[in-house]
Amino acid sequence: MKKAKNGGYSLVEVLVAIALLAIITIPTYTCLVLSVRLNAKTDEMLKAQLAVSSAVETLMAEKLTVNGDNAVMNTVSDNVDVDYDAETGKVTVSCGSVSVTTYIPKKEGSQ
Repeated sequence: MKKAKNGGYSLVEVLVAIALLAIITIPTYTCLVLSVRLNAKTDEMLKAQLAVSSAVETLMAEKLTVNGDNAVMNTVSDNVDVDYDAETGKVTVSCGSVSVTTYIPKKEGSQ
């Protein structure tokens, strides 16, 4: 009588296959998670840069109407902080972690 040959895998072979799979997938998963986090930060930074850029362009287009020491800024977004120094024309616009400082010349005829 011949013994029946079992065509399955041994426990050692299965464990080696699982170990190899883990060695390959864990670094890949880690890279994927880091990539998603970096993408989210980049997206946040891009949105902040666009908001700041838009605010600066709006301020430069309007040339800041000045009433005393305060600048009147009607079209600047709520999430953008604007600091304006009427004497020097220095404008600092910030949104989140992005901040831009520029100088805007005074409007003709303003004090």
